[in-house]
Amino acid sequence: MPSRSSYKKSRKPSAQTLIEAMMGFIVLIPIALFAVDVVALMSTAQTNEQWAETAARAAGSCSCESMAQTAVKNSLKRFVPSSIIRSVELEKITFDQINGQVTVATVMQINVPIPLPWMNQFEFRASAIQPLLGTPAAQ
Repeated sequence: MPSRSSYKKSRKPSAQTLIEAMMGFIVLIPIALFAVDVVALMSTAQTNEQWAETAARAAGSCSCESMAQTAVKNSLKRFVPSSIIRSVELEKITFDQINGQVTVATVMQINVPIPLPWMNQFEFRASAIQPLLGTPAAQ
């Protein structure tokens, strides 16, 4: 009968390798899924900033606040919802003729692609400032 020390040396380490691989995957897979969500959040935050900038440009080309509000709403109507981005809406518009600028704030509602229990929906806010193009020069 072989001694215990010789028995351990002759045993193959395949079970240990399998357990190490399984534990590694248990740790790495959630990290990878979280990374996918982070990339999606960063991308949608940039998209929200672009929508705010587009809406502010549309408002900057108007001569009064009511026309600017209509222009912003029309520019945001072009948004097509997706599985990640649910909506982009106008949060606030500030039409400042004294300073010759318009500020537009948007809010975007987002579903993450891989929902985790503690995070599945987010709301991003962005604002953009554009000069009023139809403002007369100061005298």
